[in-house]
Amino acid sequence: PGSDSGSSAPGSDSSSFSGPPHIPPSNTPPSTPTPVPSPSPSTSTTSGGNTPGSSPSPIPSPSPGGGVSGGGGSTKCFPATASVLLASGERRRMSELHVGDEVLTYDPVTGSTEFSAVYAFLDRRPSPTFRYLRIGLSPQDGASAPIQLEISHRHRVFKQRRQQQAADGSATLVDVDARELQLNDRLVQCAFTSSECRHYTVVSIDEVSALGAYAPVTFTGTLLVDEVATSSYAAATHSQAHHAFAPLRMAHQLSALWWSDDETPQDGVHWYASMLYRLFGEYYYDEGDLLHI
Repeated sequence: PGSDSGSSAPGSDSSSFSGPPHIPPSNTPPSTPTPVPSPSPSTSTTSGGNTPGSSPSPIPSPSPGGGVSGGGGSTKCFPATASVLLASGERRRMSELHVGDEVLTYDPVTGSTEFSAVYAFLDRRPSPTFRYLRIGLSPQDGASAPIQLEISHRHRVFKQRRQQQAADGSATLVDVDARELQLNDRLVQCAFTSSECRHYTVVSIDEVSALGAYAPVTFTGTLLVDEVATSSYAAATHSQAHHAFAPLRMAHQLSALWWSDDETPQDGVHWYASMLYRLFGEYYYDEGDLLHI
């Protein structure tokens, strides 16, 4: 399902012109010059509203694999400027995050938060620019300032399940691709200052270009990115992906007994994620997708 259609982004201006008149050869009657048609200006649309102070890029047509073509390509991670909260209380950008850093995460079952170590980057590319969705979120009570999350189209995010509640009356959560979000969906926000969690409503969805692609994975399998609860994974469901990465988690837990994981990760796609796609990609993922990006 797609999001509701919103404001229209202006297309590029085009001016009409006519070619030079046709000069007939000698001894032939003059012919009427054929006018050259003016190119039509193209238009594109974005969903939701535009964010003040920034200009979202027009949304290009989707590629066969479900991504978006143009603008440096699409990915399934977070941009360099997205931030997480460290156990030290420091708010750190993705581009400055290291393996071994403990970051604040969210448990979608219990609704609680905890710090969990980043044990790998399933993808890490400082450049070029990639296509992302900018999700504008507003608190239901209107007492706090709105926030934004920049996330790739296929990355999993936790939202409140519509028209369904748990036995105790509390709303249950479901993980979906970010591209499946619609206006008025409710996501989980946990303030970095207090770790208090509540629901924020999606009020705008725009597509933007941003530098870098980063996919840190934690032992809990979740993240709080710019205070919004997300999965560490993409394309597959959160449960499928978390089970698939169990061997890699165990290997890192065992290796931590002998040496530290506090290191700068290598750029590019993680070998384990590439292996999973080669083994199971045709069963679980769209053509061209990797589990983690």
